[in-house]
Amino acid sequence: MYHHLRMLLNVLAVSLITVACGQTDAGISTKVKTNLTADEIVKAALINVDVQDKIATLSGSVDTQAVKERAVSVARATDGVTDVIDKITIQEQGYGSGSEHGREMMGRENREGRDH
Repeated sequence: MYHHLRMLLNVLAVSLITVACGQTDAGISTKVKTNLTADEIVKAALINVDVQDKIATLSGSVDTQAVKERAVSVARATDGVTDVIDKITIQEQGYGSGSEHGREMMGRENREGRDH
């Protein structure tokens, strides 16, 4: 009886250690990706996740600073992640800012006005 109880306790101890240490980088990466996809703010963003030694590296491009900050926050909160490296960039729009566009148009109008 004592031998069986001791054997059972050993099996339980090994099981607990295996479960506690069982979070692989691939498993953590899957959790981070799942959490990012499920998040209402981040879900449509194109963010790549790479995990090495439980450190998540996020890369890709997002539309706003708010989405970038939220992605980092979601990754940090994911079970198993010990740190996050943020390589996310904010996507440049395909057109200039309003003031730059306005100056460009004013310059064009001034040049065209001189020709007439």
